[in-house]
This record gives sequence, structure tokens and C-alpha cells, in this order.
Amino acid sequence: LKPPLSRFSSPLLRSLRRLSSPPLTVVAMSGGVDSSVAAHLLVERRLSLGLDPRSSALGLHMTNWDAAEEGAECSASRERDLRDVRTTCDALGIGRREVS
Repeated sequence: LKPPLSRFSSPLLRSLRRLSSPPLTVVAMSGGVDSSVAAHLLVERRLSLGLDPRSSALGLHMTNWDAAEEGAECSASRERDLRDVRTTCDALGIGRREVS
């Protein structure tokens, strides 16, 4: 017998799930093409189901860079990734959260 998937999700995702109606779908976004396309497909699917993606989809960006350890080049990449996630979420009309 498998335990429910929600048992393994973070407290942040559990709280977001409780607050949303219709159910919230979260897409992890790196700022790259693959996650941006995944977010776009999510929005298309939500629209095809008659759901408003603004209230049922969320882009979640997790900072995985430590500028102190990685140097200035990494810091610039981190800022670029974050800007790209913001731009994509804004263009798609979905919410976004940033965690580190």
C-alpha cells in the first residue's frame, strides 16, 4: 500500500493546495526553455478545461545558487533566471513564488 503523495510534499505546497480552489497546479520553473514550455502547456490545459490559470496555476522558482560560493558569474545567472521566470509567469498570467 503506497502512502499518499501529499505526505511527501513540502509544507509550502500543502498550504498552497489548501488555499486554492480549483485545485492548484504548481510547475517548477528554472528560467529555461523546458520549464517555460511546461508552464505554457499547463496554462493551455487549464484553459481547455474551462479553468482560469490565474487562480489554478503557479510557477515556483527555487534559487539553487549561492553567490558567495559560486562567484559573480553565478550571481548574474541567478538574476537572469529569476527575471526570465518573472517574465514568463507574467506573460502567461499565472502567479509565481520564489523560494530558496
